[in-house]
Amino acid sequence: MGVPHEKVELCTLPLHFDKVLKGSEGGQCQPARDIPRLVRLADAGRISYDGIVTDEFSLDQINDALDLMRSGKSGRILLNIG
Repeated sequence: MGVPHEKVELCTLPLHFDKVLKGSEGGQCQPARDIPRLVRLADAGRISYDGIVTDEFSLDQINDALDLMRSGKSGRILLNIG
């Protein structure tokens, strides 16, 4: 669970059935360490990103990507800069 910008109500019933709620502190990502590790795991077939990236844009479509991101109607957006 991240830090929302607005007030959030949370149903705690699932916590009574062996569910766990964990918070994050703005993330603990270390890109130099984590990105190569994630690439290795994906290359080995141990993780999949299917369904995570909902939209892809080329660099010349960056304004469209930003508009979609701001609308809240997308998941992760992939920006192809190559």
